[in-house]
Order: sequence, then structure tokens, then C-alpha cells
Amino acid sequence: MPGLADELVRLNVEVILTVTNEAADAARHATHTIHVVMTGANYPVERGVVKSLARPGGNVTGTVWRANPQEEIPKLLQIIKDAVPNARRVAILFKDGDPQLGFFDPTDHDRIAASVGFSVQKFGVMRRDELKEVLDRVAASRPDVLSVSGNISALGGFAEVAAFALERKLVSLSDQSTYVDAGGLLSYGPEVNTVIDRTISYVDRILRGAKPSDLPIEQTTKWEMLLNRKSARAIGFKPPPSFMLRVDRTIE
Repeated sequence: MPGLADELVRLNVEVILTVTNEAADAARHATHTIHVVMTGANYPVERGVVKSLARPGGNVTGTVWRANPQEEIPKLLQIIKDAVPNARRVAILFKDGDPQLGFFDPTDHDRIAASVGFSVQKFGVMRRDELKEVLDRVAASRPDVLSVSGNISALGGFAEVAAFALERKLVSLSDQSTYVDAGGLLSYGPEVNTVIDRTISYVDRILRGAKPSDLPIEQTTKWEMLLNRKSARAIGFKPPPSFMLRVDRTIE
């Protein structure tokens, strides 16, 4: 990413549009003058990308998926409880080494899980060739639910994880809709097309003369729940009717 960002700076582009945390970080380190518009980034204040959402300052603005790390754990655990009321053991699979993991307090995580009757085990994987071994350890822990962090997509591992969950008839969910496309059961995350539309509006305004420092960063408010019906049938997933009312879209 840093090399690609440096190349764009040498090309003297007018705007750099970034799609991940890593891309946004690389762009802001590469230039303080070229305008940078983020999309799909998380926790820009904590990561030091901007001073605040309302007054970003500098040359970076755009849209973000998440802005408050402390909201994520309770939200995830509540979704799991609503989908699988009898669940007790939750396994969380994530890409180890992601800098944003440092924004979460493990003790707080465990405390919140215990308050809703869950025990949580975390399984980190650094490289794609480690994924099978880690999934074997997940299986040995005999979880009721598998939560798949969106950063697993960076390893190209969604299809493998989805197949693993289906084989073991394990309820699984992610915050990325592409997990459901890959055969995963559930996803709950930002409605991507809306995020893209809002981000492109920032690019348009900047090309018309607006300054990033004057454009407040917009946090995604439209989220959607997706369900893969084929996967649901395969594992016999029958959630409470109240949960099904929360499903915005189903795919086969």
C-alpha cells in the first residue's frame, strides 16, 4: 500500500479514493496536500487519520463504517443472542496483526459476553496457510456460533470458513456481505451501495472546489442483515420469528 500511494503522489492526481484502513493510512502518510477520500474505513480518530469526525482538518475526509470501537462488542453479541437464544459458546475468528484490534479491551469483551451468558474464545490467524490449522482448533472448542471478522476477507478465506461452518452445521456470521455471497449463513454490516454513493458525493464536491478539512466525515447509518437461505437449510437454522423480521435481504 505505501508503494502504491507514493506512485499516485508522483502521478500528481487530484484526489485519492481509499477503500480500506490500510489504504487510508498509506495515503495520509504519502501526502499532506493531495485530497484523500476514505470509504470502508474504521475508527479514523483513534487511528490518528483525522482530528475528529465533525472537523477532520488536514487533507482527509469521506465516509467510515465504524467510529466507536466500544459499540461493536455489545452489538455483535446481541445479534448472536437474538439469532441463537440457546447459544453459550462463541468462537471469534479474526486476522491477527490488524492494528485496529488494539482499540478493543479484551477484559471488557469478556465481561460483556459473560453478562449475556456467553463464553467467548478468540482465534487469530496471520496467514492464509494457517487457516486450516486454526479452524481445526475452532472445531475442537465446539462452539455454538462462529463470528467471522471482516478482516478475514483480506486472506481470501471467506469461502473456506463458510464451508467449514456448513460442514459442522455451525451458525456463522460476519460483518461483510461478501461472506454470505461465499456461502456463509449471516452478515450484518453497512449497506455497501449507499456507502459508495455517499463517498462519491465527497469526490464530486472536492473536484468542484470543496476542501476536505471543511467536510465532516459521515458515519454509515444504513446497515443490513443478509441471510443465505441455502446455507440455512443445510444446517437446519431456524431462528426465532422476531429475528427473521430483522433480515433485510435473503440470497440463495
